[in-house]
Amino acid sequence: MKTIDLSTINPYGLTEAILIEKKVTNEIVFKVKIFNTSFNTIVDWVPLHSNSNVNSLVYLLNTDLYFASEFTKINQLQEFFDQLLSINEHIDSTIIEEYNAIKQICESALQNGNSLFLKLDD
Repeated sequence: MKTIDLSTINPYGLTEAILIEKKVTNEIVFKVKIFNTSFNTIVDWVPLHSNSNVNSLVYLLNTDLYFASEFTKINQLQEFFDQLLSINEHIDSTIIEEYNAIKQICESALQNGNSLFLKLDD
């Protein structure tokens, strides 16, 4: 299993966002762990419109306080990946590693026909 862990050194007790890529056999093949604040900062750059897809990750994160409190499948993965690509110019050097890790796991899941799950610690 490939792992990118950008939250191991955590002297402040910050919460984590964990993304896992799973095969249809439920085998985890890729895992990304980052600080929840970094994940939220990145997602906050994606515009939310009145006509946004109600099943999209960005919409659910903005409207459901408890979304992804347990591992939750990202159903609109291609849409989320495209949104990540569209905000590339807004990402500054303080979170570029986290941004690239999220893009990498999304791209891997899409290329391999796997599912991507998200869990946000609170």
